Amino acid sequence: MSSIKFPYDISIPIDENMIVYKNKELKKPEIETLLNHDSDNMHESRFHIDAHTGTHIDFPLHAISNGKVASDYPLESFMGSCYLFDLSASIVEITDDVIKNYIEEHRVLIHEGDILLFKTRNSPLRDFDFNFPFITSS
Repeated sequence: MSSIKFPYDISIPIDENMIVYKNKELKKPEIETLLNHDSDNMHESRFHIDAHTGTHIDFPLHAISNGKVASDYPLESFMGSCYLFDLSASIVEITDDVIKNYIEEHRVLIHEGDILLFKTRNSPLRDFDFNFPFITSS
């Protein structure tokens, strides 16, 4: 377990061959070249992308009718002290007990407003795992 105290980018690169939910072609990003240096003075691209692609935050509306959306949160709520929980061993269901046990075992002191990141076995994957880890409602 580590505490990250500096800017740290956890995003994965977006490209047309990236891993997507259930390997659905519909969810793969499309990158359209609008201008190129062969016929124009510059290069410009347009992305056609599902909001649920790559590294992202699932806001409550994703799973809860009338749930909150990104604009309901101040940007500052996504910045601050961050704790990385390495759960990559084999955990599928991330329950409140898993989190409590990890906190006790690693003697982590969590404060209200701290950001928790969960490294799972999915982190290094390049193919979709249909038995993917998830956080339970508990």
